[in-house]
Amino acid sequence: MLRILERVVGPNNGTRSRGSIAKRLRANGAEIFKGVSRVAPNEGNQPEQITWEFFKSTFQAKYIGTGYVDGRKKEFLSLTQGDKSVAEYEAEFPCLSRYAEGIIAIEYEKYVWFEDGLRDNLRVLIAP
Repeated sequence: MLRILERVVGPNNGTRSRGSIAKRLRANGAEIFKGVSRVAPNEGNQPEQITWEFFKSTFQAKYIGTGYVDGRKKEFLSLTQGDKSVAEYEAEFPCLSRYAEGIIAIEYEKYVWFEDGLRDNLRVLIAP
C-alpha cells in the first residue's frame, strides 16, 4: 500500500508538485466511481417494507457480527456502578443497553435495571 501511495503521491508525503492528486490517480489507472449499476439498493424489498429494525439487524449481521453484539450484551448484564461515579455509570448505561433490547422491553425496565446497578448505599437512598 505504501509503495502505491509513493508512486501516486510521491515519497515526500505529497509535496511533489506534479498536478492534483485526482489527475495523478487517473494517470495511474484509477477509475472514477459512478455508482453501482444493476444492483437493487434495498435487497429486493419494497421501500415501504424497510424499517429501521430491518436495516439495523441487516447492517449488524453484515458489518458488526454476533460476537461483538453478544459481548456487549454480556457486558451490559454485568454492568454495575462499582467504583465509577454516578455520572460515569449513567453515561455507560445507555451505550450498552442498546444491545439488550430483548431483555429491556419497556422504559420502566430500563430504570429498574439502572437502579439495580447502583451501589447499595445509593440504591437505599432512592428506593421508595
